[in-house]
Amino acid sequence: MRTEGLTEFLSVARTGNFTRAAEALDLSVAHVSRQVAALERRLGTRLFERSTRSVQLTSAGERLRSRVEVIDDALEDALATTSAESHALSGKIRIASLSGTFAEEVVTPTLLDLVDQYPMLDIEIDFEVRHVDLIREGYDLAIRSGPMRESELVALPLARRRFVAAASPCYLAKFAAPKHPSELINHSCIRVRDDQWVFDDQGTTLAVPIKSRIKLNTGPALAEACRRGLGIAYMASTGFETLFAARQILPVLQPFWRTEMSIYAVRAHRSYVPARVRLIMERLQQAASDFEHRDEKWVSQLK
Repeated sequence: MRTEGLTEFLSVARTGNFTRAAEALDLSVAHVSRQVAALERRLGTRLFERSTRSVQLTSAGERLRSRVEVIDDALEDALATTSAESHALSGKIRIASLSGTFAEEVVTPTLLDLVDQYPMLDIEIDFEVRHVDLIREGYDLAIRSGPMRESELVALPLARRRFVAAASPCYLAKFAAPKHPSELINHSCIRVRDDQWVFDDQGTTLAVPIKSRIKLNTGPALAEACRRGLGIAYMASTGFETLFAARQILPVLQPFWRTEMSIYAVRAHRSYVPARVRLIMERLQQAASDFEHRDEKWVSQLK
């Protein structure tokens, strides 16, 4: 049985790019290209449609990929079962993670602990603001916030987040604190993305429009703008703890704060999941649970 080129073919099919495939396999682009070309000659058909901008599977390539994926999963399973006797966890894993407090307090220490515990484990972490394409870009796992929409991904819930509203003492000295979210239309708000905020009104979702001169996409920047009295902020509670403790910002609209499942670990939908990926997801889930409990405790103490 001749299998030359199948590994390179599958890597290109998953990443959609010869360069990324070569990086994932730690091989040269020229080697990957030669192996795929040789496989095409041997099969007597084109597996990819190539252009200067993209690489797309042909119908023959799609059929081959579906079969090779099954073989690859079975091979991974066989190797993992054989090596299980040594209790050693090894191999390379690429992770794309959100940044911010959760990354600093959960993701980074959890993964560093695993690197220390398993000398044969090779972990690469990219703290990405954008949503990476796990399959095409060669990532095994991603840590994301917000609703999960991609049907081809498997999402493991990690942590709920409490969203809290706050303003500085100097802002509240100039403008009366809002008693109801509907009053925010008369206030200056500091937003992240949308021009409306979502609250919880006794179990009913309440979306209210806001006015904003400032749009920021990081927690520290949002908290700093709030501390300076530039408006009311509404964000995940983990970005506010220090400022609340120092009374540099004060809570507003507390009866309407919402809590939602907001942070997930996601992976590609495959029949075989390597042991290293399963272990990392389990460790992240435990660390996230501890983090969530600590966060809930200090938020509940706010007056």
